[in-house]
Amino acid sequence: KKKKIIGIDLFGKKINKKRMTSKNTVLSLAILFALFFSPFLVAATPQSGPLVSDNESIVGEGADAVSTIFHSFQSQEIVPITLKTNLSKLIKEKERGDYQGASITITNKLGETITKDIKVRPRGKSRRKLCSFPPIKIKFSKSDLEEDGLVRSFNTLKLVTHCYDSRPSEQNLLKEFLAYKIYNQLTDNSFRVQLVEIKYEDTEGKLRPMTKYGFIIENNDELAERLGSKNIKRYNLPIEEMNELEYHTLHMFQYMIGNTDWKIDMIHNVKIMQLDENATPVVVPYDFDFSGLVNAHYARPHPDYTEIFRVRDRYYTAKQCPSEAVINQTIELFEAKKEAILELCSNFELLNKGERKDITRFIKRFYDTIEKPSRVKGAFFKACK
Repeated sequence: KKKKIIGIDLFGKKINKKRMTSKNTVLSLAILFALFFSPFLVAATPQSGPLVSDNESIVGEGADAVSTIFHSFQSQEIVPITLKTNLSKLIKEKERGDYQGASITITNKLGETITKDIKVRPRGKSRRKLCSFPPIKIKFSKSDLEEDGLVRSFNTLKLVTHCYDSRPSEQNLLKEFLAYKIYNQLTDNSFRVQLVEIKYEDTEGKLRPMTKYGFIIENNDELAERLGSKNIKRYNLPIEEMNELEYHTLHMFQYMIGNTDWKIDMIHNVKIMQLDENATPVVVPYDFDFSGLVNAHYARPHPDYTEIFRVRDRYYTAKQCPSEAVINQTIELFEAKKEAILELCSNFELLNKGERKDITRFIKRFYDTIEKPSRVKGAFFKACK
């Protein structure tokens, strides 16, 4: 007899009557009730009021503290949004990448349903060519943000969307979201992400409405502000200027998820943060759809690494061999986060059971490597140049 599913908790884990006694489950259900049902108690129709009505801040201190548009989306739950635009044009003209008019409807922290006029455009490079539905950049009005008490300069957000209208494509998106969450476990020098459930509506009526998962990525400049740095373009960054432990933490993470589609010197799929020329630069990765963790059908290893043939063949791409002390420190960090990372993978029930088992085995193979000294030497010292 199948158990009746009545909700989803913060890991996307299904809730049935048997799990109702869990403190976390009760809390999750309470949040879900407030998130989904409060709009009907507060207002019968969408409003055009502020996205946030409190002063929960992430930028500045004391009386000068202000919130951001990304922060207004942040929740431990899946945030429902409605995006209305000319979908036919967005898809047909995805290669051009021009902004077009749109509106977004979300629920603010008081449970009020709010609609805002925005602009959207297709973004990205490879996915605009590979995918039938492009990733999207959302642009809010700076004056609207200012009126709502939000930081006007952080007015754009990246929305990662489904690549194809298929179940495997949706699963790949969720696995990429999981990659960001894993890196969040390892360092604060990482992009925060928020899972959303998007109802797409075509303003021209040519396409049927569809509801898909997606996730929003923290604004680049907001990340820099949070890290006390500036977002800079600095090609051929000397390795010697970077913190050695952070350098190898980044490379070991990419090794763990099986990703070679990135380069620091070319600023490919990374952002470089630095306060000034005397400060230590920080490199923050993004865009993990070519990783072995996601294992998308179109993914291939970077052509520079001829030693591997599949994205699930791990390769340590560091150009500088680590010292024994630093590699041991790096391994200690990953070991300390092992339980949390494996729990993220095994408990993320928006992924089907087969996918959860697959990525858990994939991550466990990484830990099998770093927990055996002989394998550490072969993986991290022979491969680097």
